[in-house]
Amino acid sequence: GDTATIRYVYPAVKNYLNLWQMDEHGLVLHRSGDWDWGDWGTNIDRRVLDQCYYTLALQSALQMAKLCGHPEDVSWYEDRIASIKAVTNGQFWNGKAYRDIAYKDETDDRVQGLAVVSGIADSDKFDAIEKVLQTQFYASPYTERYILDAFFLMGKPEQGLRRMKERFQVITNSCLLYTSRRG
Repeated sequence: GDTATIRYVYPAVKNYLNLWQMDEHGLVLHRSGDWDWGDWGTNIDRRVLDQCYYTLALQSALQMAKLCGHPEDVSWYEDRIASIKAVTNGQFWNGKAYRDIAYKDETDDRVQGLAVVSGIADSDKFDAIEKVLQTQFYASPYTERYILDAFFLMGKPEQGLRRMKERFQVITNSCLLYTSRRG
């Protein structure tokens, strides 16, 4: 119940989120830096991924604004979240997956999971997203957690646990082998 830390950091969170610029369609523009938001590995559909991550950040800031008593910020966050969701669905949903039309690589599993977790994807897209998550495996262990969360949010925990076991089996086996060799 201690809100002091949230009240202290909220102005910095708000200022940081205001640094992000929007394009003419209402999508967040990618900001390069020392460490790009995203993930490591291949097949990263960065433009769509940015929308998902930024929406998650806005949702957290929205909760902070409510807690700190800033109703003017609450409505700003709600409007921006709704706008990004609408534009993302209009521009990036192709009926089978979220994809930027300029992106030419394999469909990014991270994007599909984060679209569910961020609330960008509505339940009418869940069956198609599940199919992607059963065939594409590019997420790092960090972003794999969002995919697991997505399975649970979609009401498909068994599929999520199956994917988790398959994805982490190699890591688990490597750790066990390393431990057994060290005695």
